[in-house]
Amino acid sequence: MLHFGKFSTEELIELLAACGEDVPRSLAEAIVSRGAEALPGLCQLGSEELWWQEEGGELALHAMHLVGAIGDPSAASELLAPLRRSEDSDIITDDMPGVLARLGPQAIPELREFVGDSSQGPVMRSVVYTGLVAMSLLHPEFA
Repeated sequence: MLHFGKFSTEELIELLAACGEDVPRSLAEAIVSRGAEALPGLCQLGSEELWWQEEGGELALHAMHLVGAIGDPSAASELLAPLRRSEDSDIITDDMPGVLARLGPQAIPELREFVGDSSQGPVMRSVVYTGLVAMSLLHPEFA
């Protein structure tokens, strides 16, 4: 078993990109342990264009979940980027609310702004709204 602690954050992100569907738990934990340092690389992997490529969705999904596990509210705009495209994607509609919920209460203003923006598609606004509801379950003191 590899000990991922000896790898740089950039190397961990490269390993993630090479994993395909099967990401070792220890690799995911090593990336999450890097916290905000890992966000730029993860957000790049979860970039908008990957969501809509046939082969890129799994990588974007892994990156999205790791960003959520880090729970840094500064990643909200990066996570909202693929929703602005307003294409129906099961990955986004099923997984994104839970990811957004883990960003914590500091992300509420940006998420609330997205939900209130009538130029956004109704399905994607619903995804973010569901994320806000899930966040209230994780942080009842802010509900």
